[in-house]
Amino acid sequence: MHTVLSVHAKGTVEEAAARAAALGYEAIAITDHCSLNMCHYERSVDVLLMQKIPQSLFGVRIFRGVEMDLHDYQGHLCFYNIPYDDSSSALDRLMATREVVIASPHFLPEGREGTSDEITEMYLGAIASPYVTTLGHPERINKEYDVTAVALAAAGNGTFLEVNNLSVQRGYAPQIAKMLDQCRAFGTRIVVNSDSHSTNTVGSIDAAKSLLVECNFPEELIANRSLAAFEQALADQHSRKRA
Repeated sequence: MHTVLSVHAKGTVEEAAARAAALGYEAIAITDHCSLNMCHYERSVDVLLMQKIPQSLFGVRIFRGVEMDLHDYQGHLCFYNIPYDDSSSALDRLMATREVVIASPHFLPEGREGTSDEITEMYLGAIASPYVTTLGHPERINKEYDVTAVALAAAGNGTFLEVNNLSVQRGYAPQIAKMLDQCRAFGTRIVVNSDSHSTNTVGSIDAAKSLLVECNFPEELIANRSLAAFEQALADQHSRKRA
């Protein structure tokens, strides 16, 4: 979920945690945007490094996260090629502080239309990144990609694919259902996210849950079905990506 730090969102970390506690959630992930195209632009990394996110509030575990823009058709994350100091890039510096990293397409990279093969390569590059926890809303840029190849690659190293409640509400259910079919076939884990941009939508996942029921998706492949399941899925992912 996002906070006021994402500029186009509302609410604070404290307000999000209080709302989650009232709804009975065990944990939330604060994943404000890091982008060269939106929010704080070139200052995104510095702004996020200054963000205060406690490990828990109101009995709710809080994962310190970020939603990164995909930078190019090779699947690099934004800020990967921008120095932070003499020893690290801005991306490396930020990644050292994050527990959850969502890599998402928001704009077509490189200022041009990509082919289906290029879109697929972009997603495969993001999935291969040792930093990336989740490939976020791949359906959102309305471009065809090889869903089978993406689901298979994600299964291979434990990267999660996102079922985004906001995307379902915006009419992307057919594309997400196609992805879910491939995830079921290969045993690819998913995460179900609210993509909340205000306190009022914290925990709003009803549309996504309805789609999962329609698709008869197995609960054991939902990485964030509980806090314990998510922590175990993250540990498994980390061991695979660092093997």
